[in-house]
Amino acid sequence: TLHNAVCAHTIKLAGKCYLDGIVTLTLSDAAEHRLHRSSAAPF
Repeated sequence: TLHNAVCAHTIKLAGKCYLDGIVTLTLSDAAEHRLHRSSAAPF
């Protein structure tokens, strides 16, 4: 579909930024989970 083509094109153009964003989110998620564990939170 046109929508899929546009999405694929956009992701391809923004590829590095998109991946960098995922890596950043993943790292801050991991840091946050470590913080929660070290402060003995229930999650």
